Amino acid sequence: LYNWGSYQTQLYTMYSKPEKASAQQQVLAIEKDIQKSKATNQAVPPGVYAHLAYQYSLMGDLQRARQYMELEKQVYPESTVYINRLLLRMN
Repeated sequence: LYNWGSYQTQLYTMYSKPEKASAQQQVLAIEKDIQKSKATNQAVPPGVYAHLAYQYSLMGDLQRARQYMELEKQVYPESTVYINRLLLRMN
């Protein structure tokens, strides 16, 4: 159903070896995974767009971060309350 790609590995590396998981590296890997998901008609897993938004916020690109958070809410409406709280913190 979902194409998890390298998301779980990226997440693990981010917490266990942060020096090996820069925001730029994670953005590249996750965007590549999203493209693969779309190409194979698989769903992007819950949390992936939000994680990508977080990485963009770390890079200082708040506009793109907001776009991906809105996309997370659109694809997974059950995340709306949580994502809205994150968006309030970004202001």
